[in-house]
Amino acid sequence: MVLLLRDEYKNTEHYKNVYSKKAFDNWDKMITPLNDWGVLLPEVVEKFNELKKLRNYSIHFNPDTDVQDKEYAQSAIDILKAIIELQFGVGGPVLRPWFINSIPGAFYISKEAEELPFVKKIILPNCALVGHKHRLENEANWFKVIDDYEYEDKEITDEEFKDLLVTQ
Repeated sequence: MVLLLRDEYKNTEHYKNVYSKKAFDNWDKMITPLNDWGVLLPEVVEKFNELKKLRNYSIHFNPDTDVQDKEYAQSAIDILKAIIELQFGVGGPVLRPWFINSIPGAFYISKEAEELPFVKKIILPNCALVGHKHRLENEANWFKVIDDYEYEDKEITDEEFKDLLVTQ
């Protein structure tokens, strides 16, 4: 994510540490900027730091690694799963600030969040642009978005979108 987002943060103190990198071996040089730029949720930062400790413990010689390698590997998988669910998931107890969190049971990106670099470069390219009359159809165990309604050409607020969803 740092490589994809760094040009959006050229005016920050962290840019000088990441602008010419093609890879990172120091996890703090990835976690800290993403945290300070507001990209990572606080829970995700905690999980990355857990994973960093496990990584460092595992790659630097430690006799325990020989006998606990499967346990460490499973822990790493569990932490990665948690990171993905927290940062990119749609449910659970964590509110993601890029969603319109006032629409229960559905997940729509808020208008304000569309300009956030993380949302603009990572989330939105993986989303469908829909209006309030869209519908989902199950096709081979995958949801297909159908939105063939001819909408009026105007911007609406998140609250107006929510109200239109409820009234249709």
